[in-house]
Amino acid sequence: MTDEQSKITGALESLLENAYRDTGGSRRAAQFLLSLWNVARYKVDLQELLYVESDQFVDMLTVLQEFYRLNAQLDTFVNEDQIKPIIEMWGETFEKK
Repeated sequence: MTDEQSKITGALESLLENAYRDTGGSRRAAQFLLSLWNVARYKVDLQELLYVESDQFVDMLTVLQEFYRLNAQLDTFVNEDQIKPIIEMWGETFEKK
C-alpha cells in the first residue's frame, strides 16, 4: 500500500467508525460520507462541517484532497456493506426532500 493509499484509508476508517456511533461528530461524519456515496439522494451542509473536531476535519479534507488527486469516488474505497449501517442509521436525516 502506498503512502497516499494509507493516508486515505486511515481517514476513511476513522470517519466510518465515527459515523457508526450516535454523537454530534458522528452525525457530521455520516452526512459527509453519505453525500459522497450518493449526492443525488443525500445532502451535505458544508456549514455543519465547520463544527467537527479538528482531527475529523483533517480526515474530511484528506478524503476530498485524495479523491480529487486520484480522480476517485467513495465507492473505490468503501463498499456497500460498510455504508449500509450508516444509511440505516442516518439516511432519513440527510435525504433530500
